[in-house]
Amino acid sequence: MRFRNQLQILPLLLLASLWPSAFALQPANEPNSNGTGIAPPPPRADAPSRTRGDQQPPQPDLPFGPELKAAVLKEISNIVQGRAFSAGVDFKTWPDKIAKQQEKIDNATTEQAFTSAVNQAFREFGISHMSLQSPRAAAQRTKTTMVGIGVSLAPQEDGLHVMSIVPDAPAANAGIQIGDVITKIDGEKPEGPESLRGDEGTSVTVTVKNSEGTERDVVITRKEFSIAKTDTLTWIDEETAILKVHTFAAGYSKRRISDLVKEASAKAKYLILDLRNNGGGSVDNLNQLLSHFIPAGTAMGTNVGRPLASKYQQETGGDSTDAVAIAKWAESKVRTRSRVDTRFEGKVAVLINRGSASASEIAAAALRDCVDAKIIGSPTAGAVLVSTFVKLPGRYAMQVPLSEYVTIKGQRLEGNPVKPDVEVASAPRVRGQPLPPSPPINQDVAILKAVEVLHAVAAAPPADNPPADDQAQRDDAPDNRK
Repeated sequence: MRFRNQLQILPLLLLASLWPSAFALQPANEPNSNGTGIAPPPPRADAPSRTRGDQQPPQPDLPFGPELKAAVLKEISNIVQGRAFSAGVDFKTWPDKIAKQQEKIDNATTEQAFTSAVNQAFREFGISHMSLQSPRAAAQRTKTTMVGIGVSLAPQEDGLHVMSIVPDAPAANAGIQIGDVITKIDGEKPEGPESLRGDEGTSVTVTVKNSEGTERDVVITRKEFSIAKTDTLTWIDEETAILKVHTFAAGYSKRRISDLVKEASAKAKYLILDLRNNGGGSVDNLNQLLSHFIPAGTAMGTNVGRPLASKYQQETGGDSTDAVAIAKWAESKVRTRSRVDTRFEGKVAVLINRGSASASEIAAAALRDCVDAKIIGSPTAGAVLVSTFVKLPGRYAMQVPLSEYVTIKGQRLEGNPVKPDVEVASAPRVRGQPLPPSPPINQDVAILKAVEVLHAVAAAPPADNPPADDQAQRDDAPDNRK
C-alpha cells in the first residue's frame, strides 16, 4: 500500500538565508529576516512564521556564553539528524561539519559571530532553506520594517550574491544592483549575510564586484526602511492587466489579492502575473493565489519528505534519494483548494527572473503545468524546499528543510530553476548610480513580450491535447488537507 498520508501543506516555504544549491538565494526578493536588514527568503525570509506543536517549550533565557551555545548546538544536532530532509543529502555528517567550525564557535563572543559560524557549517550541505537565526533575526521575521542596507543575499564561495534590492533603501541609493557580489565587509571576507547586521545610523564599507569583475568600495549607512509592498493591478488596455505580487511572506494580503483578481476577471481577457523578485513565503498564501487561477482539487506537485522517501524504499526497493521517482510513485499530491469566490478564466502569462524563488517558482511551474500559462523572463533561483522554523534556547530559531517539491510534470525545483518559455534579459542600467524605478509599462521589455505572447496564444488554433488540469487529474485523489 502506498504512502497516502503525505502532509500536503507544511508551515513555511521560504527563501530565508538560502545557502547555495543551484545558485541559491535568500529569498530572494523580500527582505531576509536574519536581522541584518538584508532583504529576504527567501530567502528572505521574509514570511509569517507559524510554529509547530513539537517545538521547544518556553525556557528561561540564558545569557550568551558557553552554556547557551552548547544548548543551541544540542538542539540543532537533534533537528538536523532527526528531521531535516533534502533528497540525496546525508544529514548524519552534521557532527563533522560543525566540528570544522568549533574553534570559531568557541571563540565567538557575540550572537552574530556564533550564528555566522553555525551557518558556515549549514552551507556545507549545499542546499537552501537551512539557517540559524539569532534572537534579533528571529524576532524580526514577521515585521514589515527593518534596519540595515536593504538587500537579499545568497552566500556563495566568492562572496554574497545580491539577489534583490529594496527600493529607496541604503543599498539601492548607494548603487548596489542585482547580480553584484559583496566580496568584503569592512575589509574582511564575509562569513554570511549576518555580517552586514548593525544598528541604525552605523556605517559599513562593502567591497562590491560587478559581473565584469570590477571591484569598488562602497560606504553604506544603515537605516530603518519598510519592506512592505502593496500588490497592484495595472491596466495596459481594456482587456489586459498586470497583477504584481511582491511576496508570499509578511505583507501578502489574501483579501487584496482576491479583490484584484475579481477586478481583473470582470473584463480582462489577458492577465500578466508579475513574480519578478518575489522571494517566496508562506505555502498557505501561495495556495490562495493559485486557487484564483487553477480549478480546485487540481494536482500541481508532490512534497517528498523523509517519511515518504523511507516508505518508497521499503515498499519498492527504489532509491530513496530520487525525489522525482518518489513523486511519480506517490499517490498523495499537493492540490489547489476551493477557497476563493473568483477564478480568472482568461489567458495568463507569468513574469520571472533570478530573484523569483521558492513559492514563486512553485507558482510559475504550477500555472504553466495546470493552465498552460506562458512564462516570460529569465531563469529563477532554483531554491525550493518546504521548511519550517523551530524555536531554540535563548530565543534563537532554526529554519529546517523538511521536504522536496516536485512539480506535477516531474521537475525537482531545488537546484533546478524554472526556465521561461520566452527568455527576456533584464534591462541594463548604469552602475554606481542609485537603483532607478521600474520602467514604464510601455518600456518594460518583459511586459511587452508577455502581451505579444498572450495575443499569439489567443490567435492560435486549439491544441489537440487536453490541458494539464483536466478532470482526470482531479478525480480519485485523496484529500490531504490535514
